[in-house]
Amino acid sequence: MVAFVVTCNFVIGFICLLVAWQLVRLRQRLAQASLTMDAVERYIHRIFSPAPRYILMGKTGTSGLREKYQQLELQLAQIQQILGLLGVGQAIWLRQRRSRALRAAANPRRSKSRGSRI
Repeated sequence: MVAFVVTCNFVIGFICLLVAWQLVRLRQRLAQASLTMDAVERYIHRIFSPAPRYILMGKTGTSGLREKYQQLELQLAQIQQILGLLGVGQAIWLRQRRSRALRAAANPRRSKSRGSRI
């Protein structure tokens, strides 16, 4: 009977030793995970801490670019209007030149007297 009690105590002690050993290993893993998480948190904080300043700079730059783009659109519209007027003026000038050439061809006497002008 004493042998049975000693054996049971030995088995129970061995099981408790295994459980304690597993708890120590779990504690070590949790401590390592905690250190890793702290390092990651510091790294992320270091990376993202200047983010609000850069976001504000980007926002300011974007609004400035929008204003510049609106000014350039206005200038482009003005240049297109000027080019359109120049095109109309060129068309009128070519039409007048052509009509003078047709009149000169229709009236040969007149074109001889003006031959040096054309």
